[in-house]
Amino acid sequence: MSNARGIVQDKQGFMWFATYAGLFRYDSHTLKKYLHNSSDPNSISSDMLNAVFCDSKGDLWVAGTGGLDRYNRETDNFTHVDHNLLNTNPELNNNIYTIAEDRDHRILVGTPFGLNSIMVAKGGIKVTYILHRTFEGLDKDIFSVSQTSEGDFWAGSDNGLVHVPANGNPPKVFHFKSANKSPLINDFRTQYLDERNVIWLGPSSGGIVHFDIATRTFSPMKDFVAPDGVTPVVSCILPERSGKLWIATHSGLALFDPVSRKTTWYRNQPGNIYSLADNNIQTMCVDRQGGVWLGTYYFGISNFYPDAPRFLPWPFTVSGISDVRYANSWMGNSKDGKLWVIGKDQKKLLLFDTSGMQTRSFDMKLLPSSDYYHFYIDGNNTLWAAGNTVLTSLDLNSGSYRHYPTAASGSYKAVDDGRVHEILEDSGGRFWLIGTFGALLFDKHTGRFRKCKSVSYAHSVLEDSKQNIWIGGGDEVFVLKNGEVDF
Repeated sequence: MSNARGIVQDKQGFMWFATYAGLFRYDSHTLKKYLHNSSDPNSISSDMLNAVFCDSKGDLWVAGTGGLDRYNRETDNFTHVDHNLLNTNPELNNNIYTIAEDRDHRILVGTPFGLNSIMVAKGGIKVTYILHRTFEGLDKDIFSVSQTSEGDFWAGSDNGLVHVPANGNPPKVFHFKSANKSPLINDFRTQYLDERNVIWLGPSSGGIVHFDIATRTFSPMKDFVAPDGVTPVVSCILPERSGKLWIATHSGLALFDPVSRKTTWYRNQPGNIYSLADNNIQTMCVDRQGGVWLGTYYFGISNFYPDAPRFLPWPFTVSGISDVRYANSWMGNSKDGKLWVIGKDQKKLLLFDTSGMQTRSFDMKLLPSSDYYHFYIDGNNTLWAAGNTVLTSLDLNSGSYRHYPTAASGSYKAVDDGRVHEILEDSGGRFWLIGTFGALLFDKHTGRFRKCKSVSYAHSVLEDSKQNIWIGGGDEVFVLKNGEVDF
């Protein structure tokens, strides 16, 4: 359950997790997965999800690249909100970034086309456009929103903080002017409105910026620095019971005391199985018991309770080092039907037969500087490990390693920090690497790569029964028909 983007606890106590691999529900005993099914109109709209939200009535809302869905508890399925009602164009972008609720119990959604409110009534769904995509000549993607007690909306966009007055006056954009010339300094992906009417903003450039609504002024929080000296990118800010603030970042979890201005950091500690599994936190939720649930980029969900602050790689019960090593691990089937498992520390490979008995174990020696994210065992009993700048092979018969830098022929340069999402060896013997860099073809004989120029980003690949290759990109699908050489 890596790359979780949203977590919420509903009125019944169930925990819901929105990820880039579908929606999950946990009832304290079992985990249920909800996926998009093109033949079922009441399935979830997309598997790539950005947010999940439970409103004051107990209704669950899910948002992602396929639009907005409302969960039907009685039938255990979903109702889709029409894209046209949300002022989106299905041919361009259905993405919904964030979900919230205003003081009149209307659902708020931030989209690439502005900010909308949704009211559910017996006659159907009524949508009001609070903020259109274009005003003052600027395009606005809305990623976060707050509402003051006076009814004004404050929306965090990709280019400034937008004020939408309750009295109907035109919106106004406020920009933070800083010595930091990064274009991301005004890309406000998260926000938190405190009781003093100060908005805590997390820009994509890193750090925290305060905006005082009364004075209309920005001020950077200069003392918010991670233990390694990095100014962290903030993904979520939530209140803690005693008045402190939980701040989830890409550099760990922070507990900030606004009175003393002291920060307590919780980070991964190598060798400590009860520390945070992954410092790169994407989302956070505080449950009704005060437990903190964290969705991380690499190693799924972690949770802990402040009274006994030790982290658990959830939903696995930790009883020893071997349990933790293979929690949130990589798994797959080899060509000869064996199950293989690689622990999250990537130091050991285990093979199991069809009865579940362990047959072999291998100590792995991967390059420590590479971010390995996908593994595959081919028909020649060779393990392929895809890193951010290298493809590594381990011959399971001889134990020999080879490392291939991911540089394609021609003008294509090495992939810098390019994550591999999937590996496919098709029926024609072609070896595909799919990831943030697009699609690469690897020749096992020459050790060289060739980039498919038409594909700039990809997250999935499939070969159908007619030997056509399908590649899913960010907003489009590519198909390479059998016999063709390029898309």
